[in-house]
Amino acid sequence: MSIARKVVIVLMLSALFCTAAVSVAAAGPGEQADLYYSLRKDMGNVRKGIELLEQELAKNPADYELLWRQARFYWFMGDRADGKERLAFFEKGKGYAEKAAEANDQGIDGQYWLAASIGSVGIERGIMASLFMVPSMKKALEKCIKIDPKHGGSRYLYARLLWQVPGIAGGNVKKALEEAKLAVLYDPEEISHWLALGQISAANKDYKGARTALEKAVSMPDDPEDPVGSQKDREDARAELKKIEGK
Repeated sequence: MSIARKVVIVLMLSALFCTAAVSVAAAGPGEQADLYYSLRKDMGNVRKGIELLEQELAKNPADYELLWRQARFYWFMGDRADGKERLAFFEKGKGYAEKAAEANDQGIDGQYWLAASIGSVGIERGIMASLFMVPSMKKALEKCIKIDPKHGGSRYLYARLLWQVPGIAGGNVKKALEEAKLAVLYDPEEISHWLALGQISAANKDYKGARTALEKAVSMPDDPEDPVGSQKDREDARAELKKIEGK
């Protein structure tokens, strides 16, 4: 989705949220949760979304559409948290994603957020201490790619998995580079995808390609739904450019 379209959607949803409370209340819980998530730059909306879904899941605990959305909220909470809270939120998101995958094995959103949660839990625990989770993450991502080969987010996560995991556990930096290139091909509006392409290109000693990707990341505008995430990705891209100076 283009940045311009995201801006239009956010403005429309913001207007809906502020001036059409009756219409929002009339929407289903999934649509209401999506609204809160689109306005997640205010963490208060994330907490409201979680509360809404907790109430709905109390009535329908195996509802796939509610479960994967709750996994998404908790992943985001973990991404914005500090210290031990990060792992706690990621673990909670992983639990909801596992239930979503059980409810609908062929649902791409459930599999995607399961993979994202597993990966984030692994990073917090430490890669070497989390190698036992690699097969589960890989299985979820392969299902995503089978369902939709052009799903850029899944290609991005798969690239990072192959890059960060040691070869003995299935890591492959050359294959990671192929996946990173597909991520930017299928979803070029995500700064994180260009950042990963730059990092993985550098890991393959393709410094020219790394600089091109990282400079692209630095030049991109904020995602209006998540400006904090955009700013962090650009900072990371600048740091990566410094690492490869003179190479």
